[in-house]
Amino acid sequence: MAWRSSTIGASRILVVGLVGLATIGCDAENRPSVPPQPSAATPKRERLPVAADQDSNPHAAGIETSPSLQELHGQIQVALQAGDWGLAERIGRQMVERFPEAPDGYRFLAQLLCSQGRRQEAAAQVQTLLKMGVADAREVLSLIDVSAPFRIVGFDQWIDPSHRGLFALGQARQTYIADKEIDEALTILETLRREIPGHTSVEAFYGRVLVEANRDAAFVRWLEEVPDGIEAQSDYWVAVGMWLQGIDQDRQSIAALAKAVEIDPSDRRALRLMIAALSRSGQDERAAAVQASLAKLDAVFRKAAQADASDAFEIGAVLESLVRPWEALGWYKIATERGAGGAAQLDKLRQRAEAVRQWERASTEEQIVRARTKKLLGFDPGGYPLPQPLLAIKGNASESVQTGKSPLLFRDVAHASGIRTSFVSDYNVQEVDFYLHQANGGGLALLDFDRDGKLDVYVIQSGGDPNIANDSLPNELYRQTESVSFMRVDGSARCDGRGYGQGVCAADVNQDGFVDLLVANIGRNQVLINQGDGTFRDVTSTHLPAESKWTSVIGVGDLDGDQIPDLVEVNYVDDPAVFMRKCKGELIACVPQSFRPAADRFWKADARGRFRQMASLVGDAVRPSYGFGLVIADFDGRPGNEVFVGNDGDLNQYWRGGLSTSAPLVEMAGISGLAVGATGVAAACMGIASGDFDRAGRLDLAITNFYKEPVNLFLQSRSGAFVDDAMRRGLDVPSRSVLGFGCQAADLDNDGWLDLAVLNGHLYDYRQQGIPFRMQPQLFRGSPKRFEPEQVSDDASYFAVKRLGRTLAQGDLDRDGRVDMVANHLDAPVALLLNQSNAGNWLQVQLVGRTSERDAVGAIVEIQCQGETFSSWMTGGDGYMCSNAPQLHFGIADHRAIEQLTVRWPNGDRETFDDVPINRHVLLIEGSGDVFSEH
Repeated sequence: MAWRSSTIGASRILVVGLVGLATIGCDAENRPSVPPQPSAATPKRERLPVAADQDSNPHAAGIETSPSLQELHGQIQVALQAGDWGLAERIGRQMVERFPEAPDGYRFLAQLLCSQGRRQEAAAQVQTLLKMGVADAREVLSLIDVSAPFRIVGFDQWIDPSHRGLFALGQARQTYIADKEIDEALTILETLRREIPGHTSVEAFYGRVLVEANRDAAFVRWLEEVPDGIEAQSDYWVAVGMWLQGIDQDRQSIAALAKAVEIDPSDRRALRLMIAALSRSGQDERAAAVQASLAKLDAVFRKAAQADASDAFEIGAVLESLVRPWEALGWYKIATERGAGGAAQLDKLRQRAEAVRQWERASTEEQIVRARTKKLLGFDPGGYPLPQPLLAIKGNASESVQTGKSPLLFRDVAHASGIRTSFVSDYNVQEVDFYLHQANGGGLALLDFDRDGKLDVYVIQSGGDPNIANDSLPNELYRQTESVSFMRVDGSARCDGRGYGQGVCAADVNQDGFVDLLVANIGRNQVLINQGDGTFRDVTSTHLPAESKWTSVIGVGDLDGDQIPDLVEVNYVDDPAVFMRKCKGELIACVPQSFRPAADRFWKADARGRFRQMASLVGDAVRPSYGFGLVIADFDGRPGNEVFVGNDGDLNQYWRGGLSTSAPLVEMAGISGLAVGATGVAAACMGIASGDFDRAGRLDLAITNFYKEPVNLFLQSRSGAFVDDAMRRGLDVPSRSVLGFGCQAADLDNDGWLDLAVLNGHLYDYRQQGIPFRMQPQLFRGSPKRFEPEQVSDDASYFAVKRLGRTLAQGDLDRDGRVDMVANHLDAPVALLLNQSNAGNWLQVQLVGRTSERDAVGAIVEIQCQGETFSSWMTGGDGYMCSNAPQLHFGIADHRAIEQLTVRWPNGDRETFDDVPINRHVLLIEGSGDVFSEH
């Protein structure tokens, strides 16, 4: 095999971002290339079959039947100038047929088909170039994600924008996957279907968009009319697989998705859907095997566009392990060209290529596909037959929330209650003229600092210059003196710090029974110890090292099994330039990724609550990222806490413990399915809500994201792997039109199912571009099958008014058994939202650890009611910049008795309680054996 470099002209398309390998820009001249002049013939070899175009009759097109390769180049140039794309494609296919040993025809077809969005067809041409040993780096890169938009070169100078033809398919892929415009993509595809009816690439992608956009009726109509030959398109099988999951036919879905990855083993979305179906079917071992392959492909995807020699070699090794040998050889060649191995390595690649060729000659295509698919999935999917016809399959479509339920009602009583304040950061709400640190909002904590049984409210402030000590507004503490009546006491309580505040954590740091405060600042963080007499003492100088960071949020929980709460500090940006570069005008120069990210820090505590950084808490180096949200909890059901960190525009991190509670935490987001959501691309990941959304007895996560990025709903399987099920459960589409910040999960009507409350609002005011700025908050009502957006009929309701929402915290402020919320914003006063919804029966549990650390972070409580189980977790961090009230709330619908309550304490001990009253606040003290009930 002749391994050599090959050029395709001066023009190149440069990857300027990595959004499904879809954020693609053009070179300075915006010129597409045309095929190169004929290259020297490669040594004669067995020719691989190339799919023929049924319309490629050269006589019908008036083409010379025996032109030279040089003449065919000229004919393509004429066809391009005339805008006759069908003719150009036919000439390219004639090149392939007449000169199968030359790369020119394959290369031109790969370029053309990629630009037209016919990615699967283009991939076949690139595979041939790989086998010839002449695929260049960009062509090899095009195979990393074949379902995504990608241009090897551009043809824009010859395209009539008003008659794009099949180039509109490429535009639709870009619009849907990169730009996240569902309706616009569907409009493009519907027009294209009318202009070019029955084109299988167009039809397959149209079906995929329909089902991902929850257009169920339109999808069924489409499925009734699909053209012949569409079964050869991987997009078709992904669409069918998603639809089958929507009607609860997971086994058949697995069969469809297996067909998709047989055709396109790079489709990570298909693998994510398969993991979900396997998990729901109880096939955890197989789900874990697919997740392991997916984690490898996710890592390849992230590195590919900007791979150095080492990355390229690693990518090659991964693809070789997944039985994609020609792509592997392409990446090994790139590694060599970028400095790894030299001439000796090229000789080894020639030998390896010959070995691969011999292996292929000894195998049928069916055997190769079967071996590749089995390696990718970890099992043979032949045991999952797909019934025919598809439309004969009967399933249970996802049910909506029961009709007839009374609405969720909240009343903002902040002003009347005495909480008359607004978060101040000097953010400019009139125009794009602010610094990034002014846009994120500030923390909220609900705590009973004076132990009088009523929740108090702590509001973090900022404003001023974050680089000048004590230049900000004082933080504010509101003591609840009577039911929902507050008095500001931060001055007398000595907790009026003036750091540039971000998040806040309320926790008993020194284990004396009084809740303390830890304030996350831009600058030095602050530790305030509750003296038990209504005041706090600032012990920052003795309890934290004198280091300044931009800390988004702090969480506390025992991480090493010594029953003393440790501290997790989630940091955002570590770059002084962030305080000098403004977000201004139409050019966004202040996105987080413009600045150097910060590494989170794990602090070990001693018995007095003093923290020091200990590498022993984590087994891996902490990768810098843009940390926003945090949850500390016992995710896996074994003694010991795990740590989840949501990162802004970067991979999430999930630190999981080993078999021993004293073993260091290891970062496992990729293998656990939490690094990215269903799209396979890192999202904004701001607000985090935790809870058991599907009542499976495992802790799940809901995460808000940027505008046009849907909410992630990570449901945990029995194996501990997570799958983003937002689309299937109705959260995907309604959350795309907003930019979400704080969110909370709570059973707001006590019907036994967790609901979601989300605050929304953009960072940048681009209303002139049709992008919303202020946005309505959202309520999503939970049920066994899905979430439904709550329709707000009262125009005066808090949830009917558009705002720039930020932090959201929850707790039962008036002690009536209904969860209330406190919200802050950039453009409106802090809101205290009293829950006045019609609600079912309930139980609220407060835990006090004795052997375990006092706040009992990591405890799991289950209650049994007439065969139903309800689960809740004591957490630290609580999501986005907030600290929730330290009570576990259970809605139990119309159950009139609790048969049994079980606590699994953080140290692993279990206690069982009988005769637990309903509609009460109860206190459980570790080891006491008693239930202390309060009215």
